[in-house]
Amino acid sequence: MKLSSSNAHKLYICIMRLKSSIVAFSLILFIGMALASCFKPRTDTNDTDTSIAQNYSNIEQNNNEINNIVIEVMEKDTLTSLKTSDAGDLLSSCVNFHKTIYNDSIFILIDFGTNNCLCNDQKYRRGKIAIRALKNKTWAKAETIDFYVNDNRLEGSRILSKGSLLEISVKGSTKITLGDTATFTESFERTIMMTEGYLTPDVSDDLFSITGKTSGYSKNGSYTTEIVSPLKRKRTCLNIISGVLEIKPEGKLKRLVDFGNGDCDNLVTLSVGKYSKIISLK
Repeated sequence: MKLSSSNAHKLYICIMRLKSSIVAFSLILFIGMALASCFKPRTDTNDTDTSIAQNYSNIEQNNNEINNIVIEVMEKDTLTSLKTSDAGDLLSSCVNFHKTIYNDSIFILIDFGTNNCLCNDQKYRRGKIAIRALKNKTWAKAETIDFYVNDNRLEGSRILSKGSLLEISVKGSTKITLGDTATFTESFERTIMMTEGYLTPDVSDDLFSITGKTSGYSKNGSYTTEIVSPLKRKRTCLNIISGVLEIKPEGKLKRLVDFGNGDCDNLVTLSVGKYSKIISLK
């Protein structure tokens, strides 16, 4: 079909307007993408600060110790067996117990006193841990009361539930104040599985695997943690002996906490990017 000169002119104007619109839209899109890249959070590739990993290593260990105490209460019928001189027993003679039984529940108050009590792991504790456990040993709730470990305050509560004979799930929230330097507020989930030793009465071959995640915040921003390689704990050792914990502070490189290769010691390796160092847990 042949266009008249008038219609051809109108078509030409429409095409030019369409091209102008496309160019304008492309320019706006380019500017938007450029601005977005400017405001996008960036991670510092030269970041070598391991302080949050160091602090969180101690937090993980302290939370693990409270879980262990509550699990012992759930498992044992007598409280005196919680403070012996056997390897792996944390509580010492300066700890007092108060026990009450009501209906289907057992109420236990673990009292470390108002002054620092030196425990078998060479850590000082004071304050109380209040535990309510069902008589059938399938559920327990623990709450700290003015509780300190090496003068670091741990506040909060947790619920432990037995999913099976060999598995316990832990859910809770806590606030940890490390002296005058830092405060961490978080919610956490852990699954504790007995992987070895359940077929023998000897506790020396008992081995536990711990997995889970945490989300929280501190004065430096929010963070998440995840156990990327299960943490391992022996019944006869007071420390976590192996496993890797990953910490992701907001806007920063992830940190890794490596608890070792199975030796019963308090050494961990902290790493961020290509930088790493070994520290002793306190």
